[in-house]
Amino acid sequence: MVWVSDTYLPFWFAEVAPELEQAGSDVYSLMRQLGKQPRRCTETVEVMHASSSERMLFELSPDDPAPLFKLQRLTYDEQGHPLAVQFLTVKADTYACSTLLSL
Repeated sequence: MVWVSDTYLPFWFAEVAPELEQAGSDVYSLMRQLGKQPRRCTETVEVMHASSSERMLFELSPDDPAPLFKLQRLTYDEQGHPLAVQFLTVKADTYACSTLLSL
């Protein structure tokens, strides 16, 4: 395993949730389809050593010094209401990023 990704969405997202499983799906486009307007996001980034459960998930030995890269993204509408919470955990020794985020 190289990465783990989790997304938490409000109840109103349920009707299009199956579309998230399709290749090339875009959570922001689906929000717009539902009449929500994502306008901004905040991200928190941490680099830390794996917990015991993360060591099992990523198949790391107890003495492996490789840290994990953890990103938490909160997406908001124009009024500041939260629309989504996303988590990404990646083995830091395999992570490279070149992302352009446009809401």
